[in-house]
Amino acid sequence: MGQDEDNRAASLPDDLLVDILGRLAPRYLAVSRSVCKAWQATIDARRLLRTEMLPLRLHGIFMYFSFHKFPEFFSRPGTPITGKMDFLPSANKKRSEVQDHCNGLLLLQDEDTGIPKYVVNPATGRWDSLGNSPPIRVMGMELSSDGYLAFDPMVSPHYEVFMVPYIPWNWKRECEHLDPSIEESEWPPATFILNIFSSRTHCWEPRSFHREGDALGTITEMQARYLPVYGYAPFLVSSTACGVSRPLYGGLYTVGGHGEGYFFPTWVA
Repeated sequence: MGQDEDNRAASLPDDLLVDILGRLAPRYLAVSRSVCKAWQATIDARRLLRTEMLPLRLHGIFMYFSFHKFPEFFSRPGTPITGKMDFLPSANKKRSEVQDHCNGLLLLQDEDTGIPKYVVNPATGRWDSLGNSPPIRVMGMELSSDGYLAFDPMVSPHYEVFMVPYIPWNWKRECEHLDPSIEESEWPPATFILNIFSSRTHCWEPRSFHREGDALGTITEMQARYLPVYGYAPFLVSSTACGVSRPLYGGLYTVGGHGEGYFFPTWVA
């Protein structure tokens, strides 16, 4: 930047400059610090740029094995992070089973029930207990559900956990008194209510979503075409490619299936 442009940038009223810079995403705000010394001083003085929202370097990789009590943490020697999760209340009593992960946070499930129990940050040792998610009923059926973690520190310091119901492969045996007409109902339904835990409120709450596009099929078709191990649980993803769900704003979702003769659902919100 030339001297004249530098002077013009520095001459903006302070309150106006703060209002403009405060609307930028953290990565662009970090770039703005290099525009001129006046902007750098304003950003630092007003604490507009939160360092914890900036990308961090990779310290290692967690690997989860079904028959190990703790996740394994693969890293260079000397890294203080481990997979033992010994800061949790149940660390020495039960296995720490990883159900999901997103941007440095892990979602751990109860060993006995498979229900999400903790969200932990293994780098800091901080953790939250999720409590019990209310049961999910869809079309008269109380369904099983899997938990998915949504966290993007570039957008917010808060995370969300989504409980996404699915049709189990043995649902007919579990729903003996189900209305036969429900078997021909479309799946997933046009309107879906998911239970969501927010670190902002520290409680579970229902949130309604509306499907865009066509369903994958009927409930009977979904049950018949699911693989018994891998195919029965839907994966919730989003356009920001953080692994799963990245807060689902707007209450809309679409679905898509892949594979010859089998459904591997991908939910895009």
